[in-house]
Amino acid sequence: MLGLLTAAMANALSKNNLSYFFERHIIYNAQKNDDFSQPYFNYQSDKTHYAALTQDNVKSVLLASGAIPLVLRGISDIPHVSPGIYRDGGIIDYHLDVDFDCVRQSDPSPDQQGLVLYPHFFPQVKPGWFDKGLSYRHASEKNFDKVVMITPSASHVASLPYQKISDRNDFKNLDTQTRINYWEKVLSESDRMAEDFAKLVETGQGLNQILPIEPIL
Repeated sequence: MLGLLTAAMANALSKNNLSYFFERHIIYNAQKNDDFSQPYFNYQSDKTHYAALTQDNVKSVLLASGAIPLVLRGISDIPHVSPGIYRDGGIIDYHLDVDFDCVRQSDPSPDQQGLVLYPHFFPQVKPGWFDKGLSYRHASEKNFDKVVMITPSASHVASLPYQKISDRNDFKNLDTQTRINYWEKVLSESDRMAEDFAKLVETGQGLNQILPIEPIL
């Protein structure tokens, strides 16, 4: 807790300060002749490390990716990865705020030079978990020049039970059956979003509702 509080205060001054507390590890599928044979995002940071996902470490990596600080213990001694304690990467990369243009340019063919689709649960992009409460900390606008972000509308969220998207706090605040009913309702309402998106892709219906992304970063 003391370490997290110290990191949060340092982050409030500058996001770059997080590098004194955490290092980013990207563990990815390194199989040859695979579309995902290399990391798409090239982070400009000395504290970013890359390692291969293998049969020996896939379980530990999966557990580490969900090891939320103060909720679950971090995972250590992951095979084929440098020593350390590994946790959910959301503290550093809560929402993806990266140079998406590198994804578009990873394939030089003309039909791959379009837009990047970014499905998101929230109409704002916050770089790190500590940034959620910082009104002055936003994503870099230049990273989103060629991005189309799809999010639930405010009216859609307001129509859900409890006027919010389900989250892990529901385990604490709701009994089991109430939580299950609530989550099933959210899932069924999410189907409506999928139907609307299908109409947009197939017929163009809804294109007039697309808004510039800059004001919501």
